[in-house]
Amino acid sequence: MNMLLRDFPSPATQMPFAVEAEAAGTDLINRMTETTRVRRGNLVLVMEDAEPLAAQVDAICGYVGMNVEAAPCTADLAMLLEERRPLAVIAPFETRHQDGGHILKAIALYDRDLPVMLLAGRNAIYQGAAEAMREILGLSMLSLPFGPPSLGQIVEFLAGAAQRSSRRRRAQADGAGLDDDAVAGK
Repeated sequence: MNMLLRDFPSPATQMPFAVEAEAAGTDLINRMTETTRVRRGNLVLVMEDAEPLAAQVDAICGYVGMNVEAAPCTADLAMLLEERRPLAVIAPFETRHQDGGHILKAIALYDRDLPVMLLAGRNAIYQGAAEAMREILGLSMLSLPFGPPSLGQIVEFLAGAAQRSSRRRRAQADGAGLDDDAVAGK
């Protein structure tokens, strides 16, 4: 996992991933592995404030050949999106430095179809605000787990992001007349 701009502290508490791993099933993980095929550019950008979410997401991503890059919430998200070109973004709704509205606006300006998981917790006001922003900004791939995301929710989100990325590459290849080996990065 690449750490960006600063190192993050070790997790004080772990999300209940281990308990839910059996419930998540291997079906989604198998689909992700088939879709990603360990190519460059399979980057998941995780915006963090204090909670070390990137370390937890990295374990899942590493298994299926995706890379995780952590960035503090003080970073310029628009610049990061342009430079890193992630296939998905995971971010908290509210931090000391920016809110979910700012994050969603930056994503909408970059790509309205970019998958984003916004962590609004169990706050119904944040959930409602994020839903309203999605409609106003025309975002198509917003995931809003209620409470901390479960392993299954993260796996499903990443599988959708990988499938979207694969479809986009294939569409670009079809438009450019590339064969399947070129699309797969061989």
